[in-house]
Amino acid sequence: MGRVEKTLMSKRIRTGVKGLDTILGGGFLRHNSILLKGAPGTGKTSLGIRILLEGIAEGEGGIICSFEQFPQQLQRDTQAFGWNLDELVSQNKLIVLYVKPDDFQSPAGSSSPTLTSRIHDLADTIGPSGCSWTASRTSTG
Repeated sequence: MGRVEKTLMSKRIRTGVKGLDTILGGGFLRHNSILLKGAPGTGKTSLGIRILLEGIAEGEGGIICSFEQFPQQLQRDTQAFGWNLDELVSQNKLIVLYVKPDDFQSPAGSSSPTLTSRIHDLADTIGPSGCSWTASRTSTG
C-alpha cells in the first residue's frame, strides 16, 4: 500500500464526543463499519446521529436509516440535544429513512429497487460519507 493510501486509510472520523475521540485516537478510522450494541435507551442512536452531525459540520452529508423510529420521532427525541434534523433535511445535508427489514429485498420478479440501491441513489444526491442504521432489540430473550 502506498503512502497516499495509508494516509487515506488512517484518517479519523470524529464522533463529537471529546472523551470518546480521545480514547479512539481522534475518532473512528475512516472506511470502517462500526457496530454499536446495547440495550434500548443506552445511546446507540444518539451516538450514531452525533457522528453524522459531526460529518455534516465538516461539509459531508449523511443518511439515517431507522427500523423502529419514524423520522418525526427521531426529530422529537434529538431536539433534547439541540439538534434540528428537519433543518438539515431541508438543506439537503441529511436524509432520514424509515425502513422495514422487508425493504432489504425486492420480491422475486419485482422491478422495485432494493433498499441498498435506494440508499446508493440517495448518496449520489447529497454525497454522504456516513450512514447510521438504527435498530434496537426490544426482546430480552
